[in-house]
Amino acid sequence: MASHLLHLLLALASATTLTLALEVPVTVYFESLCPDSQKFIKDQFALVYSNSTFQKYIKPQFVPWGHTNVTGEETFSCQHGKGECDGNRLLSCGLQILPDDKTKVSYVTCIMALNVTTNTTDFPIDKCQSEAGSLYQNITECYNNISVSSKYLQQNGDLTKKFFGDEKFWVPYISFNNKKDDVLSKEANTNFVSALCTHLKGENLSECPNSSASTFTATLIPAIVLLILGRL
Repeated sequence: MASHLLHLLLALASATTLTLALEVPVTVYFESLCPDSQKFIKDQFALVYSNSTFQKYIKPQFVPWGHTNVTGEETFSCQHGKGECDGNRLLSCGLQILPDDKTKVSYVTCIMALNVTTNTTDFPIDKCQSEAGSLYQNITECYNNISVSSKYLQQNGDLTKKFFGDEKFWVPYISFNNKKDDVLSKEANTNFVSALCTHLKGENLSECPNSSASTFTATLIPAIVLLILGRL
């Protein structure tokens, strides 16, 4: 009997560490020179994504466009000037070329952490080479090819238009599960963990605020231990 209860205890203990195969699409609509976009990506998103527990759940997508306007064939105007349009084109190339989510997050974070100022006329395209690895040259060639990089940037414009339509919006705008929720986006801007955890309630993650996982582990498991000891 004691052996049976011990096996039950071990099973319950392991269950507290298991998670379901849940994936939460998180889309960040942003601009390369927007100070708020820079702050969110490097101080909120990147830190949360670096947590291995949260990383398993996040399916990231970055859309560098924001309040860009099309002014002609392969020409654009951006809220923070020419440098921002260049930065958006560079990021669009990187997001098309880099092979996996983790590398894309690393590259975008590095670019945004440069804290390039809004009066920049020439975006520093020679940065973040280590994050891009062997594909850095491909990204540079893409950026220098105005037709190709403009096409990729325009695709982000199409995604932005499809999501927001004619509604006004701010950047960065953070969408969960491809849904528009202004309240949740504002929360994510200041507390990304809290906003993300609203979609992970069933997972009982100890990393989430008000999670029951820690309580479960701290109360139920010791109770079962006492039960086993009492029957020995």
